Formats: sequence, C-alpha cells, structure tokens
Amino acid sequence: MQSCMSMHISDTEEKADFNKYRFSFKSEYYKAGKRTIHYVVTGKDSFPTLVFIHGSPGKWDSYTEYLKDSALQQHYRMVSVDRPGFGHSNFGNAVNLSTQAELLSQVLEKIQNGKPICLIGYSFGARWL
Repeated sequence: MQSCMSMHISDTEEKADFNKYRFSFKSEYYKAGKRTIHYVVTGKDSFPTLVFIHGSPGKWDSYTEYLKDSALQQHYRMVSVDRPGFGHSNFGNAVNLSTQAELLSQVLEKIQNGKPICLIGYSFGARWL
C-alpha cells in the first residue's frame, strides 16, 4: 500500500520539481458544483492529450515518470487528475464511481483542444473508462 500513496506536497513544490527537468508544469483546479477537481498539465497545449487516472488509493503523481518523459513531452500534452476524494480533489470526501466519471467528464470537456484524447488508467482509475 505504501507504494500507492505519497505525502501531499504543495503546488509550489510540485512545480519546482518539474522545473528542475525544464518541463512545463501547470497545476489546475476545476470547480464542479461543490467539488474541486485538481489536475496537472505538462507538454504543449496544441498536442494530442494523454489523460492519466490513478487507482485507489492514489493521486495524480502516480504518473510522474510519464509526465517527465522527454520523448512523450515531444508528442503529447499530458494531464494527470486527482480523482474526486483523492489528492487535492476534496481529499477524504470520495464519491461513487458514476459521480467521479461525471465530474471527470467535465474536466475532459474543459481541456479539449480539438486533438485526440487517450485515457490511461489502472485499478479503479480504469473502472470508469
């Protein structure tokens, strides 16, 4: 279980870590009713998008190595979300998978750039796909 979890770090610390590698990094928040969905974005906004969805327990940084991958950065915009109730998305206040899917669908609509989107998940992160 320890390999699935990590301590919460601030947006500033997250950005500083990515800046060491000279990668773009944005920490974004989407307000959906009473919920706030946190996600991070790396890569160019004009590229096709890879969206990473973590399992349970977990948070967006389960995919850090992919987000920092220089080969992927040259071809994709990458987005990794904190599922509702995890990470910086109302931590500890999880909702059922159907509600999570609806909330994450709203984020997908927001980030749509006219290019293909590929969803990548594991464990419960793949259940709603």
